[in-house]
Amino acid sequence: MTSALGVCKGVIGTLSLIITAFFGTVFLMGPVLPLMFFSPSLFRWVTDYLMSMWLLLPVALMEIVFGVTVSMTGDTVAANEGSIFIMNHRTRLDWMFFWLVLHRQSNLRTEKIILKSDPKFMPGFGWAMQIACYIFLKRRWDTDKPWLSALLEYYGLLRYKGQFLIFPEGTNFDMKTKESSNKFAKKSNRPEYNYCLHPRTTGFVFLTQELRQKNLLDSLYDVTVTYPDTIPELGEFNFIFGSLPSKVGFHIRKHSNSSLPSTKENLESWCVERWQEKETALEAFYTGDKSRLLLPGCEGDGLPKACQESEGSRRMILYMVLVSWMLFLVAVVLLLMNCYVAWCFVVIVSCFCTYQLIVNGGMESIIMSSCQRYYG
Repeated sequence: MTSALGVCKGVIGTLSLIITAFFGTVFLMGPVLPLMFFSPSLFRWVTDYLMSMWLLLPVALMEIVFGVTVSMTGDTVAANEGSIFIMNHRTRLDWMFFWLVLHRQSNLRTEKIILKSDPKFMPGFGWAMQIACYIFLKRRWDTDKPWLSALLEYYGLLRYKGQFLIFPEGTNFDMKTKESSNKFAKKSNRPEYNYCLHPRTTGFVFLTQELRQKNLLDSLYDVTVTYPDTIPELGEFNFIFGSLPSKVGFHIRKHSNSSLPSTKENLESWCVERWQEKETALEAFYTGDKSRLLLPGCEGDGLPKACQESEGSRRMILYMVLVSWMLFLVAVVLLLMNCYVAWCFVVIVSCFCTYQLIVNGGMESIIMSSCQRYYG
C-alpha cells in the first residue's frame, strides 16, 4: 500500500521532471537550435550532452529519493561503441530503470530509445526527445520503415555510433498484450508465453542490418529485466504515487557484431531463440528462486567490481545533480519574474517546437534535413 510520504515524494518528483524538462528544453536546448544548420555534428554532441544532464535527474530521484537499487549480472556495457540493446518489456518503466545501468557502466549521452510515439507529444520532455532524435514509431511498418530509415541515414551521415535500445516485443507485458501475443504465437505455430511477449522481429532485423551496412554496429546486448519484489504494473502512475520497486535486476549478455547471423531469416530465428530462453528463465525466476536468473553468465549478484569501486563518487554526482537542477529552477523563476524577453523566448521556442510537431512530424525532420543539406 502506498504511503502518504510515498505519494508526496512521487508528486514532487514528477513535477520536478516535468518542469525541468520544459524549461531545460527552452533555455538550454533552445539557444543551440541554430547550430544544426552550421555544424550538425557539434549540434548532435551538445544536445546529447544536455539531454544526458537531464537524464541524471530521474536517475538521482529513483536512487536517492525513492530508494531503487539495481542488480547487474553478466557482461558489462562498453562505452563509446555502436551497439543495440534488446530487452524484454515487462513494464512501461523498464527503459527508465535501465538508465541506472547505463549511468554505472556506460553513458547516457549516446543512448537512443526506439519507442511508441506517445511521449513525443509531451511538451518539454517530448520536445527534448525529438531534439535528441529518439526514434518514435507508430507500430505500422508501412510508415515506420521510412521514418526509421531516414533517422538511421541521418546517423550514418554523422558517423554516429549510438546505443540503440529496442523492445522487440513492441509493447509492455500485461494481460491484454499477453493474450494478443499468444494469439500471434498460435498462428505462427509457437508455444504460449506467460512471462514475456513473443518478439516481432521486423524492426530489430531492419535496425541491425542498417547499422551493419553503415558500419555503426560493434556489439549487441541481450538484456533481461526482472523485478524481484514489486512489479510496477501501473507504469508512470507508479512513479507519480511513489510506489517504485526497491530492486530491479538486469542480466546482460554481450554478442559481437561478427558473431550475429548475417541473413534476415537467421537474425529472426536468433531473436526468437533468445526470447525462448527468456521465457524459460523468467518462469523459473518468478515461480521459484528469485535470487538469480537461470541464464548463462548469471552467477553472482549485485554490481560489477568496477562499479562498486566508483559507487561513492557516483552517488555524490547524483546529489550534485539534484542540487543543480533545483538551483536551475530558482534561476528560471527569477529570470521570468524580472525579464520580459525571457517570456518571449519561452513562447518562441514553444511555438517553434509545436509547429514542427504538427506540420513536419517533429523536430527530427528539420534536424535531418539540415544535416542532409550540410553534407550535400
